[in-house]
Amino acid sequence: MEGQSSKSRDTISLSNNIKGKANSFLRPFELDRFAEMVNQDREGAQESALKSKARPRAEVCPSKRAARVKIHGRGSPRARKPGKLIVIWAGGYPNPFATEAEEIAALNASSYNPLVSQAHSGSFQATAEKAQPDYRLRRMALNRDNFFWVLKAIQGPFRRIIFVGHGFSGGIAFSGRGYTHYEKLEKEDLQIPERRPLIERSIRPKLLPNTTIDLYACSVARNERIGKEFMKAMANVFYCRVRAFDEPLAWCTSHNGKKITSRGQIAPYSAARGLEGTILTCKEEIWKDVGNLEPNVIVDPEH
Repeated sequence: MEGQSSKSRDTISLSNNIKGKANSFLRPFELDRFAEMVNQDREGAQESALKSKARPRAEVCPSKRAARVKIHGRGSPRARKPGKLIVIWAGGYPNPFATEAEEIAALNASSYNPLVSQAHSGSFQATAEKAQPDYRLRRMALNRDNFFWVLKAIQGPFRRIIFVGHGFSGGIAFSGRGYTHYEKLEKEDLQIPERRPLIERSIRPKLLPNTTIDLYACSVARNERIGKEFMKAMANVFYCRVRAFDEPLAWCTSHNGKKITSRGQIAPYSAARGLEGTILTCKEEIWKDVGNLEPNVIVDPEH
């Protein structure tokens, strides 16, 4: 259409691109939701950039300029900006329940154990939003290429990188159904020669000396040979500390009988095991946000 704006064409193109990648594992009504989320993030970033360009530069009077030179004169180090907290969450796990009513009915059923049920992308998104309220520093990934693209696209420096999603011994996962993971990141994916220049030139320079990558996913560090070898490969590629769990994680979902009231808090399964067969409120002491729960396995890069 001749009158269609370039912004509209970009949005439609991006929507089609996202739908094409997710079409193999998302139901029809979920495709529009994923495309809408990505478009909202992109439009928000564009709007923020336009406002930044339009903002007039403040004039600095001579006295203030002199004071500034005095404070930051030769030999006086400038204060460093604190690094950013980046959160990436797995967006390719659809909610197995079509409505909240169905999910609430399942949560109330004695045969359903929410602690061992598969968390979905709604749970991961809630965890990510609690960890990082700023949408510009909180991104969804549908595959490993998205994971690296996010780290390349966001301006540094980074003090902490958090991944929230599914995991297994020796890897993390971005999309799938149930226990079947379609898009994964494993040790071999980190060692692909074609990917090393991207990491070394566009990502690693953004990392501070004390940057940490934290993986909030089940059992990534389990098994010395498989789990820790994956963490070691990630630590050596990014040249920073990597932390992960060696056991499953439980995600809490609570409701008031009519609607879901809370999602996103997590706990190691060993701590949550005592709540099996109970109706969760998410107010129990074991439930934490990622800011209050540190992974228990640490691997540093080899020097």
